[in-house]
Amino acid sequence: MRRSILVAEDDASIRAAVVEFLRLEGWEPAEAPDGLEAKRLLQERPFDALLTDVRMPGLDGHGLFAWVRESGPGLPVVFMTAHGDLEDAVRALKLGAADYVAKPFDLDELGQRLVRAVELRAAAGRLRAIEPSAAQGDRLLIPTSGPLAAAYALAAKAAATDATVLIQGESGVGKELLARFVHERSPRRDGPFVAINAGAIPEGLVESELFGFERGAFSGADRRRLGYFEAAQRGTIFLDEIGELPPAMQVKLLRVLQERSLNRLGGAAPVPLDVRVVAATKRDLAAMVRDGSFREDLYYRLQVLTVRLPPLRERPDDIGGLADFILRRAARRLGVRPEPRLSPAALAALGAYAFPGNVRELENMLERALIIGSGAAELGPEELGLPADWPGAPLAGSASRAVGEPGRPAAASAAPAASAEPAPPEGYDLASWERYAVERALARCEGNRTRAAELLGIGRRTLQEKIKAYGLG
Repeated sequence: MRRSILVAEDDASIRAAVVEFLRLEGWEPAEAPDGLEAKRLLQERPFDALLTDVRMPGLDGHGLFAWVRESGPGLPVVFMTAHGDLEDAVRALKLGAADYVAKPFDLDELGQRLVRAVELRAAAGRLRAIEPSAAQGDRLLIPTSGPLAAAYALAAKAAATDATVLIQGESGVGKELLARFVHERSPRRDGPFVAINAGAIPEGLVESELFGFERGAFSGADRRRLGYFEAAQRGTIFLDEIGELPPAMQVKLLRVLQERSLNRLGGAAPVPLDVRVVAATKRDLAAMVRDGSFREDLYYRLQVLTVRLPPLRERPDDIGGLADFILRRAARRLGVRPEPRLSPAALAALGAYAFPGNVRELENMLERALIIGSGAAELGPEELGLPADWPGAPLAGSASRAVGEPGRPAAASAAPAASAEPAPPEGYDLASWERYAVERALARCEGNRTRAAELLGIGRRTLQEKIKAYGLG
């Protein structure tokens, strides 16, 4: 498919030469003698790229670029600049321009830079299509206390540098959110953030997806295509599930990290890279190194700074505030009015549950509750859809976690105190469920009321009142 491009240049001879060259190269060029005419054309029809001079009458290149960024179609912009304007072009790059060429320029080089700019935009579009959850603004609360806050504090220190960061944590704990936190507090915040799941790419396509390929590299490669690493130039690439990377690709990735350059599939010349790498995994990479399934040199290259994200069951104090935030956000997204709140019994139930699926499970649970309880001012335990054996999963501080799987019920022999725990109530009486949650928390904490209150996500005084109200003293 022929690509369309708008050429904005006040010098008629330069404009005519560039337009003719682009037409011969397979582009569909349109031309404008100044920025105002270029703006009018951009409002009338879409283009794949904009090539603009810096100095133009009426509206100069910088003004046109600012309009494109703020209210225009968001297409890639390449500047043509005289030698004395190079500083302006570099400043435009920092603001998000795709590239620039200095006059007098080689037409073939100009063509290559334009192709690269368009392909980077296409790669970013592919990423948005496969990562719909990564929309800007779709973030969780940044914690201010507790173990998660400590992880974010460490990540904030790493963000100020350009060091590689390795994030470790179970599925659903928010590894990508932390990676975005690192990117947005780094000097690269104005560059792209490219998030990919290494385990979701078929093994035969990993190299071409990550590093791109040249025309003719394999059957069907009828044009050059840039990979995700080049799409992240001057920004951050987030490699999720790095432990799933095939052994052959581990070698190639190590070389890219060491050399700060890559070779596209079928290409001969190395492509310089200016990319910050953040990797994440739910697997134990150190154990994988010991059993030979992950390269030791790549492991040490990745773990310049390691941040561990604790699972939700290790931070029950976060559940109440997190649930309220997620519920309000989901209600706005789903158009639920009025925005409901969680009942005390529902909050107690959430505080007693171990969440094997972590924050992702909490999000799904609350969205389901919104749909089932649509129109209700308050959501109770019956809308949450907790597992039938709730709350059989081990809780933070439980001795049974040492022998059971995280978030799974341990064997009966591993929990000698289980026989003293109350049985779940039948039916959906809210007071009975709340009493059950309090009794279970007390049993798990062997009567320690401070710890039981922490597990339930309530204050110690509130717990004392409930113990008195239910006659549990």
